[in-house]
Amino acid sequence: MALSLASCAGQMGGHTAPTQYLEAFPTQTVPHSELYNADSVSYWDGDGMTGPASVTIDLSDQKAYFYKGGKLAGVSALSTGDEKHRTATGRFKIFEKDQWHKSN
Repeated sequence: MALSLASCAGQMGGHTAPTQYLEAFPTQTVPHSELYNADSVSYWDGDGMTGPASVTIDLSDQKAYFYKGGKLAGVSALSTGDEKHRTATGRFKIFEKDQWHKSN
């Protein structure tokens, strides 16, 4: 995937004609710096840490806290369920990891 993104990098911003099916809608130019919501919360300091790994999710804070050997190794902002799709609470084991997983 990184290869296809790299091959498109030079083309970013080069297309200026409006998409035909959206021509009727007004458009505005948004500065590049505002396109991405910068995450000032997440970090990882656990590479040199040892011990059992665990994760605590704080639903009210919308953050995941990662621990190694009982010490805080990192924090990540996250987005959990809503009124129609509640997030289950409790203790869970991670059986598999999928780096590219996307929720439905």
